[in-house]
Amino acid sequence: MCQPSKFQFKLPFLGCLIWLLAFNTLRPQDFILLRSGDKLNVQILGITKEAITFRHPNVPADSISALPIVALQQVKFANGLEQYFFLPNEDRLKITQVLLPKSTTEISMDTLLLRDGRIETGKVIDRRRFSLDIGTQLGKKAQTIRLSKIHCIRYAGGVKEIIWPLYTFGNPFFKSRGYDYLSPHYIGFQAGINLPVGAFAETDNQNPKSGFATAGLSLSFSGFFRVYNGWGLYFSGQRSSNSYNNGGLRQKLSDELESVGFLASSPVKQSEWLNHTLLLGPSYCLQRGRFMGNLNLAFGLIFSQAPVNQINGIFQGIPVQLSFIRESNPSPAVSASMDIRYFFHRNLQGIASMHFVGAELNLGPIQEQVSSENPMAPPPTGVLIPLNSKAPFSQLTFQLGLLLSLSFFP
Repeated sequence: MCQPSKFQFKLPFLGCLIWLLAFNTLRPQDFILLRSGDKLNVQILGITKEAITFRHPNVPADSISALPIVALQQVKFANGLEQYFFLPNEDRLKITQVLLPKSTTEISMDTLLLRDGRIETGKVIDRRRFSLDIGTQLGKKAQTIRLSKIHCIRYAGGVKEIIWPLYTFGNPFFKSRGYDYLSPHYIGFQAGINLPVGAFAETDNQNPKSGFATAGLSLSFSGFFRVYNGWGLYFSGQRSSNSYNNGGLRQKLSDELESVGFLASSPVKQSEWLNHTLLLGPSYCLQRGRFMGNLNLAFGLIFSQAPVNQINGIFQGIPVQLSFIRESNPSPAVSASMDIRYFFHRNLQGIASMHFVGAELNLGPIQEQVSSENPMAPPPTGVLIPLNSKAPFSQLTFQLGLLLSLSFFP
């Protein structure tokens, strides 16, 4: 019987060895372009913020190499995806020259469809949060385009990216085609009327919390700064005044003063409520064409000056003026408001707003002060009118104003 030769046993082994060598040699490899100009055909294992790890072909599996990210210029994976690496504040001119071919037929180009209808063709070099750089001509610096001006990006690999019309403001449902260049940031002045509501507006002498306040004027300085998408920070400083007409308190003061021998020469005069608020809080911005609107919720402090009651007369034979003053301390306040703005110009807006402010005023006791031209002025009469130390405050404010757009903010 014939025995098989040793060569016959080696044929399958040699065939497998040749196949493995051919597979490792011919299979697609990843490509790394270094800033030094060197090119590497490797198998990329991973990329982090600090380094890239890879394996050279035809080396043991446990032989892994690494390079720092700052040494990389470009990485092209075997599946066709590309990634570019840039240093901070790096000049794009050299990179554009590297990426753009001498002929557009040598490499597929990216396409940008702009909102004004124009089409830009080139190579997207750096895609950032609010803008991107695209190289369009060999030997020239890359062009920077804001995402708010782009409708669609079609990459060379076939990937299509839609940029929402309100990308910078965050809401895709409120389209503002052609007006995305308008800035949501603003500061400005407003003026209007305020209407007291609730107990602050009541005129019931039987209710110790009645404020006896009537409609008054208000002046405010406010601003908004977008922080993320449509969300931002709203602040406001407001001054408001409300007339005060408490007939019951006037009569009570007159009766008490008469009982201690004070002879009034004029009726009791009452000044007005004077309130200052400082508010800060979150806000959300919406846009529709040239119109923008904000919904605001703010918290802060209110500084209130209670009305002063004054009366002229004669006490202990000397002409005097008596003033009954209530000191006040800062009190916490909360505000909810909404506004609608219209752009007359990219840097000038008109605004109509409505605010609600609520607080509990922290008022001190009434103090009596005596003033007279006579150096022998008598001491205070000792009349004390007890009033609540806590007074509810709530009012609605309607205002119109002009705003300055802060278009230099992103």
